[in-house]
Amino acid sequence: MQAISACGMGPRFCARLYGDKPLGALAIIFTVSLLSFVEVAKNGDQVFVWLLSLSSCSTYSTRSSFCIAQIRCRLALKR
Repeated sequence: MQAISACGMGPRFCARLYGDKPLGALAIIFTVSLLSFVEVAKNGDQVFVWLLSLSSCSTYSTRSSFCIAQIRCRLALKR
């Protein structure tokens, strides 16, 4: 995450190093890793299904953007 941010393709605060540690990137990774404790909660199964559904929706939107880009590229090649 720090390398991606250093190239300008991620959040700027993740690119900064404090000493020799990328604390911004570590904070984001730590926060996301806390999702592993969702299963301990009372409604953990429900939350896990919700997160899985959210993930599949993002996959569909990514796939549709690929299809739209391919259609636009083919139309540009025909001109």
